[in-house]
Amino acid sequence: MHQVDMIHPGILSQVDSIETIKGEINKIIFKHRDSYILKILIGNEIKTLTLDYGILLGSELIQGEVIECSGEWVHSPLYGDQFIASAVLRKKMDESHLIVTWLTKNRAIRGVGSKTGTILIKEYGDKLSKVLDEGDIYQIMEDISSYGRKGISLDKLVTLVTAWKHYSKELKCIDYLNHKRLPFRVASFSMLAWDEHCEDILEDNPYVLSSFMRFDQLDSLVRDRWDISEDDERRIVAACEDILYQDYSTNGNTGMYVEELNQLLKNKCGFGIDKIPKQQDAVIITETGFVQAAGQLVMETFIEEKLNTINRSQCNRTFLSNTLSDYQSTLSFPLHPKQVEAIESSVVNPVSIISGGAGTGKTTVLEGAIAVFKALEREVVLLAPTGKAANRMSEATGLKAKTVCKFIGDASKNDDEYYLQGGVIIVDEVSMLDLPSCYGLLSSLPDNVNLVLVGDHRQLPPVGPGLFFHRLIQQDWVAHVKLVKTQRQDEQSVIPLITDSILAYKTPKIPPMSKIILDGCVFRDEPIYDDTISKAAKLYAAIHTRIGKELNYDMQCIAGTKRSVKTLNQLIQSAVNKEVDGKVIRQKSCTIYLPGDMVVYNENDYNKNLTNGSIGRVVDVYPDGKYSAVKGEAVRFVMTVKFEDLEDTTDITDDEFNEERISLAYAITAHKSQGSQYHTVIIALDSSRLMDNAWIYTSITRAKNACYIIGDSKLLEKACTTKPSALSRKIGVEYALR
Repeated sequence: MHQVDMIHPGILSQVDSIETIKGEINKIIFKHRDSYILKILIGNEIKTLTLDYGILLGSELIQGEVIECSGEWVHSPLYGDQFIASAVLRKKMDESHLIVTWLTKNRAIRGVGSKTGTILIKEYGDKLSKVLDEGDIYQIMEDISSYGRKGISLDKLVTLVTAWKHYSKELKCIDYLNHKRLPFRVASFSMLAWDEHCEDILEDNPYVLSSFMRFDQLDSLVRDRWDISEDDERRIVAACEDILYQDYSTNGNTGMYVEELNQLLKNKCGFGIDKIPKQQDAVIITETGFVQAAGQLVMETFIEEKLNTINRSQCNRTFLSNTLSDYQSTLSFPLHPKQVEAIESSVVNPVSIISGGAGTGKTTVLEGAIAVFKALEREVVLLAPTGKAANRMSEATGLKAKTVCKFIGDASKNDDEYYLQGGVIIVDEVSMLDLPSCYGLLSSLPDNVNLVLVGDHRQLPPVGPGLFFHRLIQQDWVAHVKLVKTQRQDEQSVIPLITDSILAYKTPKIPPMSKIILDGCVFRDEPIYDDTISKAAKLYAAIHTRIGKELNYDMQCIAGTKRSVKTLNQLIQSAVNKEVDGKVIRQKSCTIYLPGDMVVYNENDYNKNLTNGSIGRVVDVYPDGKYSAVKGEAVRFVMTVKFEDLEDTTDITDDEFNEERISLAYAITAHKSQGSQYHTVIIALDSSRLMDNAWIYTSITRAKNACYIIGDSKLLEKACTTKPSALSRKIGVEYALR
């Protein structure tokens, strides 16, 4: 029997021969995300039902619940007859024994057991569903008062009535989403975001679904399902938001000027910016003609206001020169005058910046500043964008450093009103912080702190949107000390001489490559792109084979484009890591992963304490999956990774096993390499569009000892002499003094 209303949106390719069944869930044999294997009671028979991923909306299924499914019966020699569902409809329970089973088996309803269920059935019989719908708790209390101390407590009644109301509203919400025939992924996200309020929110403005779909895909769906006209103001505002968001995520701009936006808006929806109503708060047009989405405006405005608030705060900022003298006496070299100035500046100023390239003595400055702050009995917190940078801070200073990501997560769980009051927050590699990270960091801080920002504004701007550090450093009100003297490398080292030339926008003279080196910088001219990539991969393999163990395999290949990175990873992997005993797993992109592979995590994950750019090595892979129970649910893991940022290993689920989350890391982009340094770096010059001064400077300064550059000499010259394009990003505030 074919029932169109049974078919879930996004799965409409059904045939008339499909059968429909209805029954109560007798037992849950297997559950993984929204996929189930169930025993279902149909009449007097127990049958096996399989629900695949992507057809079930709402919270998890509970024993006793009633479902109606369309699909087909299949026979398995091993498991017998099974019903494979292609669409599912959750039915509201009306039979008392099913309601009681559902209440007692539902893990979200605590303290309601079989005793409670027995009393409810004995008192109400078949009227239980109606009683719970009415939800009159005090009437229920009166009805069961005859049970005395053996009755049901008030808190239990509140729990079960609330759960029943939520369940009823959820079913109504699912019916609504089914009726609107939304794609399963969009419907699922809507349920997670708005729960039982879905219908009210979507009827008010269905274009809020743009959080889950691009406007170009969403527009026709919304206009069809909600009967919205072409000139509807909600449609035009959503189109404008989409343009701003795409520019924000792709180009790093936090807004756009009216003239440019107006034309793009006309191209997208047929109407200009004049059609955006003033009585809305999603898109803001300033007096200067700069247009921002509300989220970007709120973050930038907050950051500017917070910096000003910190700058006005009162703390003990007395500079103790005797303490600094004591610290200097422990050093085997005298402090440079600029280093002394930087230490004092960080102590006496509420907001301060210490800038300088690799090897200019920033770590020594931090050690001196920490000594003074400790003498003032002020708590010091060390932060960095990446785990590797945080580890370097810890090793250099002897204090435990955190990633910004972990700090934000920890701060959100801390209810102490005195948390970090009067503290000192020192953040390294600040040039890497994008707008959301800066917002998260500053919103986690009290007002009366010292904020010490350390970084190199000549490096690449952040991968994400915004230009916080690069603009703040231009403000006169922020105390700024620039360290210039190179401390790290030997005076005869080639790398600092090369970077000095690059900082002056000049093409350095780099010795030609002739052999494998342990220190210095060499160049190989390869005008053809394919040769550049293949030679870089072969060089990596040669170094890995000949002296890799001597270097502790502390080496990294850097390229400009994701295309080059992917090719390099495939070539290098095939040369240095071979498949053994079938231990291999594949992503949908066909990229393979083996034990021993280098991998990079590509997003911030507060739950795993991983940041975008965290590097690790694969410990093991599980071609058949490895199942573990997590919060009562079977979770399938496909690999285990030891990330440099973390002490323990990390299991990667099949949900996370995609290139957006995790990828090979023998080669990475320059952006991904920021915050890290390696003994040996191989740079592949592969893209004239991306090569600029910040890119080549960032790439070369990742090398502590040896640097190889391979590519077209014309590309090298362009990279060294071209001003960074990202510095022209459009932002809404300048982080000025107010």
